[in-house]
Amino acid sequence: MTNCSPYFFDEGISLSQLISSAVGKKLSVLETIERLEQRAKRGTKVDIAAILAKIPAVVPSEPKDRKK
Repeated sequence: MTNCSPYFFDEGISLSQLISSAVGKKLSVLETIERLEQRAKRGTKVDIAAILAKIPAVVPSEPKDRKK
């Protein structure tokens, strides 16, 4: 803590504020992970290759849309 403390204290951030902010960010990350895991469980696996195979292989009509 001694290495980073001057940066926080010079900006007027107390140790309590720093810890509170870190805990809040960690909780937010954990909630996001939980939400994404729940969403993933509701999802279904899709055969991307089959979907892409349905797209016709044509040259784009607009030059700006063509791969260089």
